[in-house]
This record gives sequence, structure tokens and C-alpha cells, in this order.
Amino acid sequence: MDSNRHAALPKWQTPSLVDRSAEQQIDPEVIRRQAEAEGYAKGMENGRAEIQRRVARLQEVLDLLERPLRDVNRETLEQLTELSVSVARAVVQQELTLQPSLVCTLVEHALGFIQLDSGRHLRILLNPADVPLLREHLSNWQPDCQWSLVPDEHLQRGQCLLNTGHSTVDGSVDARLEAVLAQLIEQEGHG
Repeated sequence: MDSNRHAALPKWQTPSLVDRSAEQQIDPEVIRRQAEAEGYAKGMENGRAEIQRRVARLQEVLDLLERPLRDVNRETLEQLTELSVSVARAVVQQELTLQPSLVCTLVEHALGFIQLDSGRHLRILLNPADVPLLREHLSNWQPDCQWSLVPDEHLQRGQCLLNTGHSTVDGSVDARLEAVLAQLIEQEGHG
């Protein structure tokens, strides 16, 4: 009887520790595609980071190459401007030698920058060679103040200083050219 009893019972099997149903559901192709996608994404991320690093380095190199060119351009502009002013100064000096009466135009221009009133004495300082020309030119000039022409051997032909005791205006060619040069350099600095 005991033997029949054992025959009717099902045979005992060792329980499996691995879930065989999950093993059957994992497809190796799916795993391969997932791994490929993850590898692709990681490669793209690394590639982008490398490209950004190289672009930044290239920009540094370009900046280093461009800086000397900017400096050379600025220096060249300054030198050309100074050369232009020197040439203009020489041309004007030559004109003053050929046409000494141009000093009258310089003085008239400088007079536009000075306040003339009856309480002041205007002194116009000139190279001694320019005094007779200006005296003749201003013979009919009647400002609201007293004035005098003062020869000054330290001044070159074409140089003139107007002085009221409270203010001085340099009406010389050099002063006008220096003002033009300063204006050009300032414009370039803002441009």
C-alpha cells in the first residue's frame, strides 16, 4: 500500500532559483540595439565636448593672431596721422614764407576764440617779421578793448599768441594742426 501511495504522488522536483520565463522574454537583438543606442549617445556627448574644446582653443589662437594686427593698424594710423600733420605743417610754413599775409588770417581766426571787452588789454604776440603786415591789416580794426602788437623773437613766422591777462589763445598753425590731430585720434578711438 505504501508503494501505491507513492506511485500516485507526483514526482518532486527541485525548485528553480532562476525565473525561466524572464529569460525567454529577453531578446538579444533588443539588448544589442539598446547598447548601441547608449554607446551612440555617449559618443555624441563626448564628440560634442571635444568639438567645443577644440573650437575654444581655435578661438584663442585666432585672438592671439588678431591682436598684433589690431596693434599694427592702430600704430600705423597714428603714424600716418602724425605724418599728415607734419606734411601739412611744412606746407603751411612754406605758404607763410611765400605769402606772409596769411598770418593775418591766423590772427583773425584766433580772435574768434577770445573774449574782448573794454576792461581788458589785448596783446597780440607775433614774430617780429609779421608785425608790420598785421599792423597794416588791422589799421581799421576797432575792437571794444585796447590792443597792441608785441614782437616776440621766440615765435616763428605764422605763430601768434593772443593774451588778455586772463586768457591766452594760441592761434599758430601748430596749435591748429595739433587740435586737428587730437580730433582725428579721438574719432579713431571711438570709431
